Amino acid sequence: MNQLTGVELAPYYQKVTDQANAIAKRATFSFFIIGILLAAFYNTWSAAFLGGIVLVALFFVPLALGAYNRYLNSLVLASFTIQFHYQLQGLQASHFFYFVVLTILLFYEDWKVLIPAALLHLVFVSLLYFKSDHALIQPFVLQSGALTVGDFTLHTLIVAAYTVLCAIWSELQHRQTSEAAQQATQMQKQLALIESNQQFAESISVGQLKSEYPSANPDSLGLSLLSMRKSLVEANEREEKERFTTLGLATIGELLRTHVNELQTLCDTVLAEIVNYMKANQGSIFTLEQEGTEDEHLRLMSSRAWNRKKFLEKRIEMGQGLVGQAAIEKSTIYMTDVPENYVVITSGLGESNPRSIIIVPLKNEERVVGVLELASFKKFESFEIEFLEKVGESIASTILNSRNNERNKELLEQSGMMTEQMRAQEEEMRQNMEEMQATQEEMERTQRMLSEQAREVNEKQNNLNALINATSDSIIAMDKHYRIIVMNDTLRKRYKGTQYEGLDVGADALQTLGAVRDEWKGHYDRALAGENLQFVLKSSVKGEDSFREYFINPMIDAKGLVFGLSVVSRDVTKRHKAENETLRRGFIINALINFTNDSYFAIDKEYKILIANNTLKNRFQNSGTVLSEDTKITEVLSADALKIWQDRYDRGLSGERQHFTEERVTGDKTLYLEVFVEPILDDKEEVIGCAVVSRDITEQKNAIDKAALLEAEIAVKKIRL
Repeated sequence: MNQLTGVELAPYYQKVTDQANAIAKRATFSFFIIGILLAAFYNTWSAAFLGGIVLVALFFVPLALGAYNRYLNSLVLASFTIQFHYQLQGLQASHFFYFVVLTILLFYEDWKVLIPAALLHLVFVSLLYFKSDHALIQPFVLQSGALTVGDFTLHTLIVAAYTVLCAIWSELQHRQTSEAAQQATQMQKQLALIESNQQFAESISVGQLKSEYPSANPDSLGLSLLSMRKSLVEANEREEKERFTTLGLATIGELLRTHVNELQTLCDTVLAEIVNYMKANQGSIFTLEQEGTEDEHLRLMSSRAWNRKKFLEKRIEMGQGLVGQAAIEKSTIYMTDVPENYVVITSGLGESNPRSIIIVPLKNEERVVGVLELASFKKFESFEIEFLEKVGESIASTILNSRNNERNKELLEQSGMMTEQMRAQEEEMRQNMEEMQATQEEMERTQRMLSEQAREVNEKQNNLNALINATSDSIIAMDKHYRIIVMNDTLRKRYKGTQYEGLDVGADALQTLGAVRDEWKGHYDRALAGENLQFVLKSSVKGEDSFREYFINPMIDAKGLVFGLSVVSRDVTKRHKAENETLRRGFIINALINFTNDSYFAIDKEYKILIANNTLKNRFQNSGTVLSEDTKITEVLSADALKIWQDRYDRGLSGERQHFTEERVTGDKTLYLEVFVEPILDDKEEVIGCAVVSRDITEQKNAIDKAALLEAEIAVKKIRL
């Protein structure tokens, strides 16, 4: 902990001095009154008034003149002890006033303040011993007589010892004040850092990632917040780059899909979008022509912001220039040191060389179908280059598809011409074979139809069997005569080894039911009448102690007629037990919160009461308000109470835990309440409400206050002794 300077400690010492001066003032007035009371018993009115007024004047005149001095106060208070010794005519008990004066001077927490009083007292005692026969000293020893050597020595030692003890205690108090000042200053600095961290965190929470940290010397939390801000900035930059790539690919991909069948329009549209999206100044797309032949070359297909007439007939050989080199090497070329006259960007205000040029081969699976070239006054970032390479792959794939479509179109046209030629030759043969072909087609169609129907029936049957056998639910279906038409393996396994083991497809579903036959027949008849049934029963199959949920529904054909029913059952024992356990816990919770004088209640995020115990309900009922669930707590509070509690509820609903003590005046009584506000979280750790518990601690508070008062009284008595 850094030590404070004298200037920083001065306010704390001044506060101690002011408090000590106030005590000295009261002591001065008190001593004056004590002198008057002693005068009433010992008839020393002149000493009481004359000496008291002079000493009071010595105390307060410097105060009025702005020359207030603690050492003068020490002499004034010590002088009162001499006055009391005179008024008591040398009674030994008068010496105790000196110890009272030293105790008062302890409040200055300065051992040097004790010196004037101690010296004055020692001088006075020395005069009593050495000048006891002097006329001026005689009034001071009327009761006690002249001091002996032993009395003088013992008194001097006691005074010196007590003075030294007071000086030590004063120094200890002074050090404690200094330490308290150190702690208070450190606490202020810590609070300032906490406020700085809070402001910085709030700035980050609203997205102000470029805000400066408010303090020059951040603590560990501040350093963590700065580190977090740096991570958020980096994450934000990554997100912006990913969004740039994703949005660009989506936009250009849509253009590619739209114009896949028109290569020229595709190149013009896509190039315009790329130049605009990349904020480039010029761009061009070259396509590979005569691929695989001796005349293989690159042809300018589209350009943007170039002299279009000049480049309409531009042809570049493979390997020629940077464009031809990129096509041969199948790799991107990026230049920031552009040679003079390589290309010039022209506008209405003049012309200039670009700062960067990028040439991207349009390739699909290492097959080059063209080249994309861009020129710009700005430099391209690495993520922009990666984006252009991904776009190049998409353009290459689309160009290949477009050319394939063109070839297919040409082949279709050629095929159409050949078909026309063959059609005339086949016309005669068609007429001869028409009848036989019609018969054969009818037979094949009939055979395909029968095969398809058989396949569909088998497929549906297999799917149905797989579906009903893949579930843990028991499934059975029967016709209107209670004859089983479907039964899954789960139910067969469940009935194995029981009275129902013989049941299977084709059997009467009622034959093995025994004593419950009429009951189940009633359920089946209701379903056959068109009713849907759902209920839970305790199962006794195989002696099970379980609960099963049954769904009995009618089966209806395409004409809307009931032709049978289905029975589906599943084991819900765990759910049944869980519901019973939930109900039991609800009773326990109600018993717990209602078996106390504390008030409990919980609200949701709309301030509606979810639960409240009887203690709270009775308090509101005494004031004429009925408190029930779904009542908004903000609507039943008074305006003054709502001003206080609205903020507490909002803090609790935002996730803040609160614990505080408050006073509440009811009639002529003051209650002390200990309040807990706890947020309620769901299984996703999201706040869904808050709970409020109020506990009356008035008796505890009064007991603590009484104990503190007793301790203070005991301490005062010890000091007096």
